[in-house]
Amino acid sequence: MTRGLETITPYIVEKNMNLLNRLLGRKQPDVLNQQQPEAEPAAPPDGGVASDSPIISPAQDVFGIDPFARTLAASIAKVGAKDGLVFAINGAWGSGKSSAVNLVVHHLGDEFIDEDIVIVTFNPWWFSDAEALTVSFFQELRASVGKSLSESAREAMASLGNRLSAAGPFLGGIASLIATPAAGAAVTGASSLIDKFTKLDSTVQQEHRKLVDALASQTTRFLIVIDDIDRLSTDDALQVFKLIKSVGRLPNVIYLLAFDRNLAEKMISERFPAEGTSYLDKIVQGAFDLPLPDREDLQSQVLQVVQDTMGSPIESKMVRFMNLFYDAVAPFLSTPRDAVRLTNAIRVSWSAVSGEVDRADYLI
Repeated sequence: MTRGLETITPYIVEKNMNLLNRLLGRKQPDVLNQQQPEAEPAAPPDGGVASDSPIISPAQDVFGIDPFARTLAASIAKVGAKDGLVFAINGAWGSGKSSAVNLVVHHLGDEFIDEDIVIVTFNPWWFSDAEALTVSFFQELRASVGKSLSESAREAMASLGNRLSAAGPFLGGIASLIATPAAGAAVTGASSLIDKFTKLDSTVQQEHRKLVDALASQTTRFLIVIDDIDRLSTDDALQVFKLIKSVGRLPNVIYLLAFDRNLAEKMISERFPAEGTSYLDKIVQGAFDLPLPDREDLQSQVLQVVQDTMGSPIESKMVRFMNLFYDAVAPFLSTPRDAVRLTNAIRVSWSAVSGEVDRADYLI
């Protein structure tokens, strides 16, 4: 419930005033209700609306993500991966996972450049279905990882992609096909697919073994970055997890995944009710929850934009403004995206109403 001015405590007044005055670079006023002319609205800052794009360098970090990212980068740089390894950054939408991924990549290329690591970014959003995703996954591996391998190993990689993309949908749905009364044509097609695969000179396991042996014999490590898995469709997200869990688990290949674990577990439960959390535990060896930003940092970011865009309230209105901010606005600031969306709304709409509404009323 919003506090009225008559019930406000001196502590809250001091806390709110000190924060805003610190942001505005002003000294604490001697008299709270000193009358001053209403400040003229400030012009919007250069650059206008802020982008919701993730940051790419430590200098852009205002929410304390970089220490986490640098520590994770150090772990990746020093860890052994003779059997392959999977790291995951867990966080809700808008919490800064993509920014953390970018900062990890930045530190690996800047501070840990002497480590023999090749960074590969795979974007599953570019592909429309599980089959295209599978083919593209192996094409990306062949274009990056394959550069250091023999021609035989590169051919094995391409062969794996082609075979798994063709067989995956069939193998995944064979049980339901057999149980369907009108599945004659489908079963006929499946038979021809089986016939095709039985005539191949080598098995999937043999092709995979060629790739494993080739990667195990070198010192170069590969970091494959896959972000926003939880934003894929359920089938595509599961396909990514299955690829990594099976044929994608390779010597000297490290994965850095980013997703909302709660959403990912919900997707998995839709298809595999008995698996739940254990499915991801079988895939990911190092899972790290992205620390949420300090709420005061989020509030300070918003208040700075308030000052830049709206100007500061007169002292007699400052207490009410700050109390309404803490009661009605601050509780909804949990992630960097929350702060960006609110500040963009202020930048876009304030100029249209600045002469007609009180700042505190507008803000809520």
